[in-house]
Amino acid sequence: MISEPFTIEKIILKKFYTDEYNGPKKEINGKSLFIYGTNNTGKSTSFEAIIYALFGWEFIDRKSSISDTQIILKNNEFQLKIQRKYNSEPLLDIKNISGERAGDKIEIKGNKNIYDKLVEFIGIPESRSMAKKIIAALTIPQSNDNSLLRKYNNKDLDYIISFYSSGYNAINRIREIDKKLENIPVEIEKINFNKLEIKKEIEEIKLEENRNKHFIKELEDFVQQYDSGDILKTAKILNQNENTCEILSKLNSTRTGYYDKKYKIYKKISNCKQFYDVELIDAIKRTLAVLVCPVCGEDLDLNEIEKRKNKGICPFCGSNHSPEDVYEIISEEISISNKKIDNLKTEIINIEDNINKLDLEMQEISKQLSLPNVNHVLIRNLKLPKSEMTNKYEEYKEKIRKYEVDLAENEKKIVNLINHLEELDKESQKIIEYISKLEEERLHLIEEKIKEGIKRFNDELNKNYTKLNSQLPYYLELKSGKIILHKNTIQRDCSDANSLGHSERKLIDFALWVTFISINKIENNINLNFGIIDDIFNYIDNKEIKWLDNLLSILNNIKDETQVIVFSVDKDINNGLQLDFELPLQFIANLSDFTPE
Repeated sequence: MISEPFTIEKIILKKFYTDEYNGPKKEINGKSLFIYGTNNTGKSTSFEAIIYALFGWEFIDRKSSISDTQIILKNNEFQLKIQRKYNSEPLLDIKNISGERAGDKIEIKGNKNIYDKLVEFIGIPESRSMAKKIIAALTIPQSNDNSLLRKYNNKDLDYIISFYSSGYNAINRIREIDKKLENIPVEIEKINFNKLEIKKEIEEIKLEENRNKHFIKELEDFVQQYDSGDILKTAKILNQNENTCEILSKLNSTRTGYYDKKYKIYKKISNCKQFYDVELIDAIKRTLAVLVCPVCGEDLDLNEIEKRKNKGICPFCGSNHSPEDVYEIISEEISISNKKIDNLKTEIINIEDNINKLDLEMQEISKQLSLPNVNHVLIRNLKLPKSEMTNKYEEYKEKIRKYEVDLAENEKKIVNLINHLEELDKESQKIIEYISKLEEERLHLIEEKIKEGIKRFNDELNKNYTKLNSQLPYYLELKSGKIILHKNTIQRDCSDANSLGHSERKLIDFALWVTFISINKIENNINLNFGIIDDIFNYIDNKEIKWLDNLLSILNNIKDETQVIVFSVDKDINNGLQLDFELPLQFIANLSDFTPE
């Protein structure tokens, strides 16, 4: 079964804004309704109350704690009864009225749950602020300031027109793509931060290996000389040259100290790299990117960090508690790191020069005495008794074996980490390709769907506007979210309240309204088939052009296919409309809470 759009079945407006309000209570069965009354009888209030009864406070501008409304929507499959009352949870009763499940009922409670169901049944956007604009297109308020053209900016109007003309799917897909394109760079940033951590881990493994390598080389020299028997020769020569032995011992000790210092400096450099040669915002992100929510386990949103930085609030929690301290601390870290790393690199070069000089000096001494390699471990153990030396020999062999096992494990770790880096590179490449596809899809939607839809909308708008102006050579043009009236050789911006007369403004509002309704009837972008007009007939006359007659003629043409609810101060308006139901509003005493109509 093809689902038909919903129309209004019944309206019961008991209270709204004030206890004195006495609104319409009428079963209209999807037919059109004419509501009339003198000033201060609550026409504009009833206009707002109908929108509230359907969607809630977020869809109207005036707020109040007083409300008691009920409205029933119906199509060929479902009946939706929505009850809203102050100090109570709103209720939505859904009733199946066709098929095997006819008669089945579901009750939904709570604002969010009801709104989610309205999104499902009617097809309005999930964002209430955007949905409010979409519903506003099906209404014409009495106040000029609240009309679609005057109330919403160019971007909003562009969105509303694109929504109706190109379809919910197209415009929503563009918004989805925009959101993804906004978030994807964060994914790449996270990958890059992950890569930096992996590279740091590889660097630290290699750094530890290099540190141990020097010590293990000394142990290997001892074991090798012990195995070959050269250790006895070395011991004999050094015992005969005690001064030289003392010099070699000091040189080796100094050399070992330099190696230790070199290792510590490399560690400092590694720790400083987080803040070295980076922008402040990147340093903040790197600092906070590792944090996760302790409740849901989600990563900290890197987009939020940048937004908070731009707002000058705390990048971590979004509060205003002296956030400059955070930025100053990290900014200082960047400055210190830049200076420190450059100095540390210079220090490393000096240390390596000193080590090379010590190596040359020790080689020269060893050459003069015909000694094999002499190091700190050899010198320290040569004076030990043979049994103790043998124990050291076994101990060093075990340390060498363990080092080789650890070395093999570290090599495996490094290979795995490098493989992980390659996987992250592939992931980045996939994301870049995905971005390209999204951008192509977005461009296609804009160039094909949106442009085509807007052209169709513009053609329909001018068709309706021409009917109002009795074939005068005036036409409307949509330009970047603006409706421009071409009147002879003059172009007027219809959003400018001072550029048009009252009648012209109302006629353009009406032409837009009719266009939204007719386009929606074809495209069914939202599953509703009604429109609401609040007393737009004042000051629209037939003096030069039969504007009022033309307007009523168009309303007469659409009333049979589209349910319209019309409010007017002039009861005689319905003589020309002949809407199915006619309802007077009663006078309200004590109307101080209302805005005068």
